[in-house]
This record gives sequence, structure tokens and C-alpha cells, in this order.
Amino acid sequence: MAISIRCTNPDCGKPCRVKDELGGKSVKCPACGQRLMVPPQKSATPADEPAESVSRPSESAPRKSVELSRPRAVVWPWLAGMAAVLLVGTSVGYFLAPPKGRTDEDRPAQADPKSQELAAINADLAKRLADTEEKLKDSLAANADLTKRLATNPSEPVKKSDPPIQSVPPNEPAPKPPSKAAKIKGIADKELFSFQVGDPVRAVAFSGDGKFVLAGFGKPGLRGQAITWDAKTGKLLQTFTGHTGHITSVAIAPDSKTVATASWDGSVKWRDAETANCRATWHLNSTYVAAVAFSPDGRLIAGGTCDFNLKQPTYVQVWGTATGQPTHMLNGLVSHFNSLRFARKSLLGNDASVLMRWNATTGVQEKAISKETFGGNPFQWTLDADDKTLAVHVFKKGVVLFDLNTEKELWAIPADLSTTSPLVFAPDGRTLAVGGKTGVVQFWDVPAKKEIASLNAHTDAVGGLAFSPNGKLMVTGAGNGDKGIVRIWKCQQE
Repeated sequence: MAISIRCTNPDCGKPCRVKDELGGKSVKCPACGQRLMVPPQKSATPADEPAESVSRPSESAPRKSVELSRPRAVVWPWLAGMAAVLLVGTSVGYFLAPPKGRTDEDRPAQADPKSQELAAINADLAKRLADTEEKLKDSLAANADLTKRLATNPSEPVKKSDPPIQSVPPNEPAPKPPSKAAKIKGIADKELFSFQVGDPVRAVAFSGDGKFVLAGFGKPGLRGQAITWDAKTGKLLQTFTGHTGHITSVAIAPDSKTVATASWDGSVKWRDAETANCRATWHLNSTYVAAVAFSPDGRLIAGGTCDFNLKQPTYVQVWGTATGQPTHMLNGLVSHFNSLRFARKSLLGNDASVLMRWNATTGVQEKAISKETFGGNPFQWTLDADDKTLAVHVFKKGVVLFDLNTEKELWAIPADLSTTSPLVFAPDGRTLAVGGKTGVVQFWDVPAKKEIASLNAHTDAVGGLAFSPNGKLMVTGAGNGDKGIVRIWKCQQE
């Protein structure tokens, strides 16, 4: 008869059968090799009941199997541990779960500094967005009211108090008074009108009769426009479209009947000032046209061109207004074109290395002033009313005044300017206005060689600057990004 025993090794616990004669001896577990004690075999009695486990070694009743208590001691701690884990998990879930009828969003937020900071930022952004939407609604309503009033009364002037052209409210602060408040004749110190055009203003001009101003604007690579306003009432007169690139330069004919616009799209458009009808469009073999100008008698129009990558030559093309046909081409420039202007019977134009002077009628070169004479690269420049004094923005030197005939340097003005900062003489030639890249216009007394006043005209770089023919008004233009501002100023007369 065989005796059934179970391995006491907790990792094994397999049952095995041994011969009854091995009772009271030790044997090895055939599975793991653990030494096992075989209980002695005794004769069974009818009163004995079969036992499933051995409680005492002296029991000799017949059994089907013998289970040791050690394996069972291993199972119970495991079951107890599982029960404890379930109990703890249930308790934690009970306390962390939101009460019935309340969501996680209703629970109070933890006092996390980062969470509080993010919440404050979100609240501030929401408030700003609400304020912007409210301002936009007010601006749209104001523009709608203005449109309705203009429809019923087209002659109503657009005064300074009226909303800007675009629906976007201007976020530019009101200009400050001149930093030097002394009232000097010919100095602009009072703003009459302000127009928001949306895009950066590149150039401005006054008509020969002083009745209207012209401003050209546009973003790089986008369509450009030009607008005329009545200088006395501020009323919008005409809008000129058609260019596929931003406006780089504008000019008004001496009789104030036509205007010319140059653009980054490489074309010059000549149009009627009153109706905006296009008289001619000239496309040049160049990346862009940097400048445009009328001759003093209005018989010629000139445009200075330049290829952005300098693969095509830089030159000046001249057209006749009687026929609209080209008359001659002026060469001699090699770099990026900057400025262009007629001076009586001559035409002057420059790139970054030389200023050329041609005969306006024949196109023959008369003079070339090199950058060595200027003491640096010449950028924007202007002439006085007598065409005798030349003011040039020279790289790293500021503004330098020269005698155009003798090419002798007269004096210099220290100024921090950009390559497109405008310069202009007042009609009497005694005052030079310089537009800076910070929005400030400086006024210099030419005979006294000193600064006499300054005007905080804009908060962005000044892009355009011009006086009216009688010197009583001045127009400025500036802008950056979506902010384009044109302002008309009154100049002191006493």
C-alpha cells in the first residue's frame, strides 16, 4: 500500500506517493529534491475518519492524501494582502470621488501656484479680447454712421474727429507737441487732419496749387494704393489702384492735373488727378521702380529703376507727356536706385555709390559726384528752391549739406536715419526738415546751422515728408505693419 504525501517546499507543493515501508523515513521530492518526512503507516480502525491534513504525526487512520500546514500558511497572507488592498482602494475612491450630484469641475481647485498663474493669464486675455471686440463694434458703428452721412451729404468734410478710413481703430497715441515749443515761422506745430490708411506710407506730395495732398502706401509684396485728400477740409478726393506691388514714390504735375505713381511691381502709372483715369502705364525691365518725378514744365516724366538682385542695369527712363512715349534712357548707375528730381534743365538721380546729373532734354551726362566726395554712401537727398544747396543723407555721417556747383561741403547734421528717411527744404530755403526713424521731424535753420525745433509727428519711422508751395502746411506719412498714418500740419506764419 502506498502512502500519499505533499512536498513542503512552498515553491513546489506537488503530491507524491511512496511505499508504505518507507513510513517514518525521509525521502526526496521527485520534483524539487526537498527532503520529506514520510509518516509511519498504522493499521486503520473503523472509528477513524479519513483526514485531509495531518494535524498530529501519531495519527494512523487511512487517508487519501496528506497536506502539510505550511503551504496553507503561504496562501492566507496573500489572501489577506489582497483584501487589504481592496479595502484601501475602496476607501480612497470613496473619499476622492465627487459627491453625488457634483462633478470634478465643481470641486475647489488645489492651491497650485502655477495653476493660479495660468488662470490669471487666461482671465486677463479674456478681458482684453472682450475689450477689443467692444472697440471694434464701436468703430464699425461709427464708420457705418459716417458712410450714411456721406451718402446723404457728399460734400461733408472728413474732419479730424471723424473715424479713420479703416474699421480698425488706431492704436497710435496722439502726437506730442514739439519738444521745443518756441513758435517759429515755417515750423509745423498744429495737427489739422489725420488719416489712417492701414499700410505703411512710403511717399507723400503736395499739389502745385496747394489744394490737395497725395500719399502712396502698401505692404511689401502686396497691392499698393494712392489717395488724395483736400488739404483745406480733409475730404477724401480720389483713390488710385492698379499696382500689384506697394507704392514706392509719388509725384504731382506742376499744373496739379495729373499724378504719377511708381511701384515695386516695376511699373509707372500716369493718371488724371480728378477722375483717376489712367493715361499711361509703363512697364520697365526691372524688379521695381524706386522713384518718379515731373519736370518743372510738366513735359517730362522720369522713373528710376532697379533690379533687386542687380542682374539688370540700373537706369532712368524718361517719357514725354505729350505723346506718352519714351524719349531717352539715362545710364551710369550701378547699384540700388534711391532718389530722383528735376532741377531746372537738369535731372539728378543717385544710387548708393554716386549721384548723377544729366541734361534733361538730351540725356547727356553733365556731372557725377562719387561717394568719396560725400564721405560715404549717399541715400536720400533734396535740393533747395534755388537748386544750389544739396542736402544728402550720407551713411554713418548723418545729413551733409553741399554746394551743388562747387561740390564743397558746407556743414553736417548728426542724425540717426534709415536709408529711406526723407529730407525736404521749406519753400523759402531757410529751413530743412528731416524725418527720423523714430517718428520725429527735426527742423534746422540752414543759415544759422542749428536745430530750431522738433515735432513728434509719429510713433513709427517717417516715410514721407513735404511742404505746401506757400509753406503754410506740411504733410507727413509713416507706418509699420497694419498702421499707416498720414497727417496734415499747420505751420507757424508769424
